[in-house]
Amino acid sequence: MNSKNQCLRVLLSLFLLADFSASANMIGSDAQNFSPTQDGLDFVTVHSSETLDPGILNLGFFVNYAQNTFPAYEGGGPAPNQSVFDKNDSFTSADINFAIGVSKNFQVGMSFPYVIDQTFDTKQNLGRFEGSGTSEIRGAAKFRITEDYKGWGIATVVSMNHNRIKNNPYVGDGAGPNFNLEFAADKDFGKWNFAFNLGHRWRDPGSPIPNAGIDPLPNQIIASAAGSYLLTSIDTKLILEIYGSQPTKSTSNLTNRQGSSFEALAGLKHDITRNLAFHVGGGTELGHGTSTPDWRVYSGINYAFGPVFDKVARLLETRSAKFVSFTVLDLQFEFNSAKLTPESKPVIDELVERIQNVKPINVVTVEGHTDSVGNAAYNQQLSLQRAETIKAVLIDRVPLPPGKVKAVGKGETEPIADNGNFQGRQKNRRVEVKVE
Repeated sequence: MNSKNQCLRVLLSLFLLADFSASANMIGSDAQNFSPTQDGLDFVTVHSSETLDPGILNLGFFVNYAQNTFPAYEGGGPAPNQSVFDKNDSFTSADINFAIGVSKNFQVGMSFPYVIDQTFDTKQNLGRFEGSGTSEIRGAAKFRITEDYKGWGIATVVSMNHNRIKNNPYVGDGAGPNFNLEFAADKDFGKWNFAFNLGHRWRDPGSPIPNAGIDPLPNQIIASAAGSYLLTSIDTKLILEIYGSQPTKSTSNLTNRQGSSFEALAGLKHDITRNLAFHVGGGTELGHGTSTPDWRVYSGINYAFGPVFDKVARLLETRSAKFVSFTVLDLQFEFNSAKLTPESKPVIDELVERIQNVKPINVVTVEGHTDSVGNAAYNQQLSLQRAETIKAVLIDRVPLPPGKVKAVGKGETEPIADNGNFQGRQKNRRVEVKVE
């Protein structure tokens, strides 16, 4: 069995074995609006069009605390009136996320939201969880349709929510899973990144829960938007998001406004290492609705690594009438050093062989590039030192006269991918060799 099939079987096993649940719920399931993305690539809850590269695996863990998540309607309704300063209920939950790139432009993932704790005002007639446990299972697949349609990346996201909560009034008794179809579009403007999601949620509601005072939610329109700015000096993204939903119809016990949700959040994503990112932030409701809290705080981590299968080609070749260009991706050097590791030998051997086949050779330019992690001046110097290392290899092994080869350090100044995520940084750590 190859590694790719093993990874997919692990995800399927997690789905099948997740058979523990919370019960007697009045909040939760997919009405829990805070839902971190499984791939951890760009934002918090909003999808970008980018997918994980083949074999790249992301593991995520988020915790969020929300106060007054019950609907609050002036003049009565199924829940009491609330204000930011009056605490009627609080809700602490976690999200465990997995995602893996299956092939170019295609990824799959799983999420396991978990109820940790709930507090409530015993004087109020509020529903509550009887215990802790997994509230639902989310499976999703993302396919990138294009990465450059008039400068925009476009993807489609198909997902499923399987309710694990007993007596859940938002889905009803005997409900089936919910299916979601979203379209994601994003665009980079240097350090700025913007994304928009728009989709539809199809529900298979069950029978209303007796005495709940809430009808199962109908089908919904779902939408969200996000913007981020990368502070390269501290390896941190500033993120703003707005997300919400609107029912396609009202019911006798649920108006369109009462069945809607509308929230905003602001947060930071800090890259602790090239693989590990830390999130922290907070949010608030923009209008009273289903499970929209007066305020929310969250923190989480995403850890990405790989590829665990289908190693990507690390030597790319581009030809034009005047020159041949070779790009060596993620060339392996010793940590904070310009010394090549033994793992880099095969790709260096291939680079030498390809350059030997180029005739004639007038001049060779070796450019070193880094990601944005760390000090900019240090990265520039390190990129020059690594370019000098490759220059020495080419002079010795092609061989080439020293006067025909020059080395240039570009540092982090010419990225070809987003420095705000793991796989983008992998692509930016490269050596480019131009043969004229």
